Amino acid sequence: AAGLCSVCRAIPWVELQPEDVARAATPHHRTRKALEASAQRCPMCRMVLKAALSSFRDTRGVRNGRGYWRQFDAVRLVDTNLTARDISYQKELGACMPVTATEFKGPNPGGRAVIAATGAPNPDGEHVEDKELKLEGLRIDDPPDDMPVCVFGNFWAEREKEVNQPNDVSHLRLVGVGARFAKSASLFDVYGVRPDQVKLCGSSIGLCTDDDTSFASFIPGRLRELHSDSDTAFRRVEKWISDCSSKHAFCGAPKLNPDLPRRVIDVTAYDRGVCLLETAGQRGRYVALSHCWGTSSRLMATRESIDDLKEGIATSFLPKTFQDAIKITRRLGLKYLWIDCLCIVQDDLADWDVEAANMAYIYRNAYVTVAAAASTDSYYGCFPKRAKDSYVSPGTRSLGYATPREASGERRYTMAFTYSTDGAKKPSSVHFLEDEWLPGSSFHTPQRTAIGSFGRRFDPIAGEPLSSRGWTLQERMLSPRIVHYAGDQLYYECETGMWSEDGFVFSDIYFSLQHLLRTQLIAREDHGIPRASGISFIVGRHTATSGRRWEGGWISLVETYSRMRLTVADDKLPAIAGVATVIATETGDSYFAGLWAAHIHEDLCWRVCCYNEYFDRDAKGMQTVPKRGARVGAATRPKDYRAPTWSWASLDAPIKY
Repeated sequence: AAGLCSVCRAIPWVELQPEDVARAATPHHRTRKALEASAQRCPMCRMVLKAALSSFRDTRGVRNGRGYWRQFDAVRLVDTNLTARDISYQKELGACMPVTATEFKGPNPGGRAVIAATGAPNPDGEHVEDKELKLEGLRIDDPPDDMPVCVFGNFWAEREKEVNQPNDVSHLRLVGVGARFAKSASLFDVYGVRPDQVKLCGSSIGLCTDDDTSFASFIPGRLRELHSDSDTAFRRVEKWISDCSSKHAFCGAPKLNPDLPRRVIDVTAYDRGVCLLETAGQRGRYVALSHCWGTSSRLMATRESIDDLKEGIATSFLPKTFQDAIKITRRLGLKYLWIDCLCIVQDDLADWDVEAANMAYIYRNAYVTVAAAASTDSYYGCFPKRAKDSYVSPGTRSLGYATPREASGERRYTMAFTYSTDGAKKPSSVHFLEDEWLPGSSFHTPQRTAIGSFGRRFDPIAGEPLSSRGWTLQERMLSPRIVHYAGDQLYYECETGMWSEDGFVFSDIYFSLQHLLRTQLIAREDHGIPRASGISFIVGRHTATSGRRWEGGWISLVETYSRMRLTVADDKLPAIAGVATVIATETGDSYFAGLWAAHIHEDLCWRVCCYNEYFDRDAKGMQTVPKRGARVGAATRPKDYRAPTWSWASLDAPIKY
């Protein structure tokens, strides 16, 4: 712990107590003045000082110039004097409204949680910058110089607590360290907080550890790899696939010996080359590649070149994206790779029709799909070129902020611990990251770790170049396991969820084939919008969209697909036919040019929507009025007939239901 003061050396940083345990915060410096003096030399004191000031200043209704969301729970707690108090549990959240709330379920809960905004959120539930927004409690000055400082841990839950195990803490994960000014270590002595209130301020110091340390199962945070072809990155991919095969009930192990596609690339044919193989009924595991073709000239299978490809080609002659896919396949210990432009004869319409019809089988039976998400063409490569070790983490994006994570430099400090496991002392490193705020968590009802449970839900690869290409939507939907080589980091996606390389979990991205099939099988009386739909916190936002065919169902799939690009306009229906084939097979429903017979009334309710739309207040702030936002696309009708006019596929246009 080079450079640390004596106080920071004595703090048990990985054994801190939760924020809302009555008398368990760990004392730090005895006064703010002493902390400020030590922060001139000690890097951890500098982080603690910023965290303590953040806990006070950023929980007064304004954070980063914007309002934010709060959650209130009525609770009866027993204080340190064994006196029962009726108090308000106030949990500070981010600028974006969470999709779900973690309600207080500890001793003596007082009812349902209430979520309120401190500022003005937009129709998507995100607070906008408001120059007139004032700090709450303006009469409360910053903590005085003689005010002590305490530190605490921010523990979130990876899963539900074991039933009938009151002392079980195996579900808890340490995601950060927070600090507060308080007269004592008591929860009820926090500076600036009323006696009838408990305020969960959260943590402003992020935590990460390495994959092979003793803390790996306890601290979920990781530093993302600057280079996605590093040994650490490959080990993470291998572990994701292994965990998915052995631990995910919805996924299971990849097929042991599936039928190979008609043609595959044999990546083991030569030391420095590969060859195209006509499989003729052979079986084996293979990797599928999802990539952008781009507009530059590229190598492809044609009637003229296919025999040469079968003879073999040097790997160095292939585009960079193909070379990287070969490297990944070999590293995973597999022999075969499927690449569309090399395994389908591009100038043979009959061959193309046959292979396009098999697209569902090809992606559904792949061992894993490699998505070159950041590539713009075949020459970019699978592994993004990252110039600096700075990016915005998924957790920060979900909260609605853009504070970058700095994995090197002054905003990071690494401590080396010697930790005993099974009698053996094992060195373990923990990385402390400055200005990485996460909402607080109650020990009685810990905050869940999934994206959407503490902020907005979003698709982390929606902005990647690959996500704009029409064909890739069904490639993503059909693949049981997919590794996204995105611009910021690696992501792994399967039927169970999605994981980021730096340790965040996306439990419902809505690109799940099984979820899509479930929504297609809903009872007829549940079609459309239900009569009892509850109350929305957002003006103009309907509350009944979850669990139906909107989020993750065919309707949302078509809306997303309509904004994607297709190089060949006639691919409008073929590029999504693989998904339609699976739905028709699994449900027995009839498919009519992008619409389903069992849902025909709902599927006919589409319209062109070339601009983003939202609701806002009128000039007097009295009525809700619709507004037009940014342009998202144009509407054109193709020259040649493609689909009947009652089908969205008859147009090239962004649509909305």
